[in-house]
Amino acid sequence: MLGTLGQEITETAYLTARTNTKRYRYILRYFYEQYQRTNYWLQPEEILSGVRTMGLEEDYDMEKLQADLSQLEGWKSLTAQHDSTRVTTIEEYLKKRYRYMMTPYAIEIERLVIQLENVKGYGGSLQPSKLQEFVRLAKAIRWWSQVRSEVEAVELWDELIDLFKDLNERASDYIASLNSKRSEELFATEQFLAYKDSVLTYLQNFIQVLQNTAPEISELLLQAKQDSYSTARFLHQVVSAKMGMPNLDEPLSAEQWEERINSQWRNVERWFLGTKQESSLVSLLEQMAKDTIFKVVRSAIRIQEKGRSGMSRQQELEQVGRWFLQTESLEEAHELYAYTFGLYETRHFFGEHAEDNGYLDETSMWETTPQEFSLPPRGHQGRPRNTNTAPVIARKNNPVSLQAYLKKKQEEESLIETYVNRGSVLMSELGVVSKGERQQLLSWISRCLANKNLQFRTPDGIRIAMPNRPNLDRTILVCEDGELEMPNYTLYFSREGEPS
Repeated sequence: MLGTLGQEITETAYLTARTNTKRYRYILRYFYEQYQRTNYWLQPEEILSGVRTMGLEEDYDMEKLQADLSQLEGWKSLTAQHDSTRVTTIEEYLKKRYRYMMTPYAIEIERLVIQLENVKGYGGSLQPSKLQEFVRLAKAIRWWSQVRSEVEAVELWDELIDLFKDLNERASDYIASLNSKRSEELFATEQFLAYKDSVLTYLQNFIQVLQNTAPEISELLLQAKQDSYSTARFLHQVVSAKMGMPNLDEPLSAEQWEERINSQWRNVERWFLGTKQESSLVSLLEQMAKDTIFKVVRSAIRIQEKGRSGMSRQQELEQVGRWFLQTESLEEAHELYAYTFGLYETRHFFGEHAEDNGYLDETSMWETTPQEFSLPPRGHQGRPRNTNTAPVIARKNNPVSLQAYLKKKQEEESLIETYVNRGSVLMSELGVVSKGERQQLLSWISRCLANKNLQFRTPDGIRIAMPNRPNLDRTILVCEDGELEMPNYTLYFSREGEPS
């Protein structure tokens, strides 16, 4: 079979021939134009007149034409047939006059060449109406009735496949056009701002329809996939109808038709449902459209910011200056300045707490004494010389901090000993608690919630646990420094080795 994988396609030789390429292309283009007019078989005289009319050189004669026709026939771009319709004598019959017709391969190649000549970019379009039409066709296949004829089945199938191909190709081409190099260059120019809104509206409308129709189509295809008997019956009717159509150019067996139809159906399912290895192509199309919207908006913002950066603000500043001249007091000038320029950029400074204020991690910043921070001169003359500094004394060795830490640990041990003797503590049964007790209770609850088994052990071997109660009542924990609304937790305390 011509054109099978691994074999040379001789029908394309006329496009790249070393000599007479121009003449071959004129002849095949004339044949194709006549083919579109349903004029299939052409006489040499008619061909010679036609190519001359199209612009081929005047010295092109019948001898050269016959040689070119023989070459094209050898490349299987043309097929010849003995023409005996106008023979009146034996001599004319012996001359064997021929008429010629394009082969199917040559027709498709010339059609492709014409399409390539008209390519200016990717083209394509996003057509939401096709998605809505696809919903109708998917419903018809999903609820296909056995009593309907094979003719209706094949008509529905051809309409579905044509719509699917058109939707897939046009959408992919349009997204590709927006991501092409030419579009990237256009996005960087100010002319792009003129139709930015129309592009965004076009993409947003398509995404909106896609989000409304794609889940419905996917659900219909998934139901059809699960109802394999009904779907197989429909596809079998399509195969039977295809087999009943006479096709002299490409006769296929029932198995070949079945494989082709099933393969096309799997492509439709893969486009909307995806596979275990990859997501659906319709979701990728949606994401590509969203990414394109983001790129369009970002490009428009970049162009606008670029235009603002070169804008002169002389007139604005002159107007502000006139306003300042019209102020009657310094206070009014301060207010105008605040409205016009706002606040200066703030600066934040961070320093060490003084070691004599008993600083602990739980100490609030509002309870500490203010810190003094000296700002060194910014000039290089005010920089201090490098001198050996005294070693920094760690805070944990400071007597004041150590005393406060030991006092805090003693209070914690006393509190936990009290709770161990009680066995359990219910938040709603507690009276007024101190600030330290409240902080300790919340710390224990937090540590229990952080573990899967809702319990933990202290370094002293005390086990603190909470029961698993998903729906707890709420209570008010009354503290010295306020009230705290919280779930009514229960904490259980036990020593290591005791039953929990």
